[in-house]
Amino acid sequence: VRLNLGSGERFLSSERGTHLNDLAWHTVDLNHTHHNITMIVDRTSHNSLRMPEPDLELSIEDGLLIGGTPGLNHPYLLNISAGFRGCLDEVVFNEHNLLSSVQVHSEYKSIHEVSLGCSSQFSATEEDPVRFSSSKAFISLPQWEVLQEGTFECELHPSWKDENGLVLYSSGSKGGFVSIEIRDGHLVALIGNGEGSKTELHSLTYVYSKQTWYPIQLLLLPDSIQLKIGKELVKASLSQELQAIQLKGPLFLGGLDDVALEKARSAGLSSGRSFKGCLQNIRVNTQKTGLPNAMVTKDITVGCNIGQAPKVVIISSPTDVPEFDVTSTQMIINNRATNLLLLRTLEVAEGGQVLLEPKHIKVGHFMFSWYVPWIFPLHCLTTLHSSR
Repeated sequence: VRLNLGSGERFLSSERGTHLNDLAWHTVDLNHTHHNITMIVDRTSHNSLRMPEPDLELSIEDGLLIGGTPGLNHPYLLNISAGFRGCLDEVVFNEHNLLSSVQVHSEYKSIHEVSLGCSSQFSATEEDPVRFSSSKAFISLPQWEVLQEGTFECELHPSWKDENGLVLYSSGSKGGFVSIEIRDGHLVALIGNGEGSKTELHSLTYVYSKQTWYPIQLLLLPDSIQLKIGKELVKASLSQELQAIQLKGPLFLGGLDDVALEKARSAGLSSGRSFKGCLQNIRVNTQKTGLPNAMVTKDITVGCNIGQAPKVVIISSPTDVPEFDVTSTQMIINNRATNLLLLRTLEVAEGGQVLLEPKHIKVGHFMFSWYVPWIFPLHCLTTLHSSR
């Protein structure tokens, strides 16, 4: 905690042994009474300090900001990171729940890249595949450290045939960059210095030819670059200008944010459209990485149901409506039980509130095909279990 009431800034830290980046929920209570500041983490870790006199009150000029500080240029924010990444709940300021009415009185609120619920990506591991589902989707990872050599590896599965897209991008000093794109169904690795000097590697493997995962590897050496896809290897020597490139920006996978896209195009990147498909088994310098290491994500989902055709239920009349077993959350199709819903218990204390999240109700992979516009009612069945 950093706090300045007007008589000087003070710092208050949680205990060194308390780790909060463990994909679990934690409680934090901060109390300011006169000159005394107290912080309690997980109801067990207590830390306090006394603020210097004479100022006692906190003046709020820019409003209350949760998760990030967009558009503010105060000197005390210069060393602040891009923003909090994760989930927040029960954010209470002086008895006001700031998240309880996000859509009420919207004229007093500004909301950016925030969604209700807690996304499954925050509990994902490096083993989980990632799907990029829009033209602006991307993952931003920490800087790709390339000293004498650097390697990037992953398995790739495009989902939209004949669409170009960006798979990897890392910026360097003075406009330099390294990228991997899909152009006309083939992978193209590109390294450039932003001043016209560049080297391209074109793969002959057509990545839309069959429904499969393609293992790819990009190897950066002091005087050369290599691209490997499956058993195919393409390599080229680097000029003196390209050998001097030092990567320094974040490592983007699948696409770019607006700021990086503008810089990449000015540096010579031909396409900024996001890759549509899935990546898995991502390794940077032989170390596994993925969503747990992401700094920013946009329009991505966890998991990739490649090769799993959706079940199709064809209903041509009201008498064809499949039998639905509520107790087992299964639909009976052709005398075979098929999972329709996956439910997890949600307990609500009497008089309390609990957010109903996607993790509590997961709908099975179904498509309904209608030959005639019959209509039948859909009922939501809810069972409430009192804490008493």
